[in-house]
Amino acid sequence: LSEWHTEPFGGEIKNGRLYGRGSTDMKGGNMASYLVVKSLIDSGISLNNDIIFQSVVEEERGGAGTLATVLEGYKADVALIPEPTNMRIFPKQQGSAWFRITVTGKGAHGGTRYEGVSAITKATLVLAAIEKLEVERNEPLRSDPLFAKIPIPIPINVGAIRGGV
Repeated sequence: LSEWHTEPFGGEIKNGRLYGRGSTDMKGGNMASYLVVKSLIDSGISLNNDIIFQSVVEEERGGAGTLATVLEGYKADVALIPEPTNMRIFPKQQGSAWFRITVTGKGAHGGTRYEGVSAITKATLVLAAIEKLEVERNEPLRSDPLFAKIPIPIPINVGAIRGGV
């Protein structure tokens, strides 16, 4: 928080710019999408299909908003996801899933570690298996032209490791 020059949850506008958590990801994308839809409506352009504006709540933790929309029966042929990552276009969305893995061991004195089981050593095997799974999941996508410029279309990110007694 010490690096913030504005209140992180304040949504302050200074010199025509919005500052605060989510101002780019995803408030900026949502506003851009909304303005596109509003412009189409205001212009009177007739479309062949419906446009549904749906904003995902907490998309990085499972996207329950999208699930709720699907469960309500909404369907779409196309989705526009205004994700600001590196200002790149992602023609397909890989989604996300959060999971937790617990690796246990058996404690022992450092001088007699052979009497125990190192959870850290076991965790390295789990990490290697996750990396292998990532390669296997992405291999079939190498020939997909919509993922051609994305090095890892469906990444598996191990975001944290915690250890101790």
